[in-house]
Amino acid sequence: MKLVRAIPQTDERTVSDLAKRTFAATFGHLYQPEDLQHHLDTKYTLEETNRQLQDEETYLLYTTDDASRPPIGFCQLRPHAPHSLLPPAEPGCEDADWELHRFYITVEAQGTGAGKFMMDFAMQRLRDAGARRVWLSVFSGNIRARNFYEKAGIQLSSS
Repeated sequence: MKLVRAIPQTDERTVSDLAKRTFAATFGHLYQPEDLQHHLDTKYTLEETNRQLQDEETYLLYTTDDASRPPIGFCQLRPHAPHSLLPPAEPGCEDADWELHRFYITVEAQGTGAGKFMMDFAMQRLRDAGARRVWLSVFSGNIRARNFYEKAGIQLSSS
């Protein structure tokens, strides 16, 4: 799989559809069908996705230069996002905390290098933005994601 680009995104429908598809594929087995549908219908609405696109940097991952092909993943980076479990930032660095808010790769693209490509891209973007600390939240039962993040050099905490 040749990974070509990660592009900034402003199209809420594309992001919402991809978020629903990747969330359902990853976590659907944990929900009753009606609860999963309710979650998808409330957390990934066009309105909510549009709000996130205003507050976060969102990038879609494509495998080719052909924009008509669907994206295979996305990440959202939330600037100025301190976390209550992090120690206070150094004076003057309060705005340097960022959250890697969402990091989703389609099932079909997992294990192909797409995740590493997107993580490398996200970390470079965070460095370029002056992020001093980056945090993320990962479901404790998502062993594949936890292993991926650890392999990428992210220190995991049980908090």
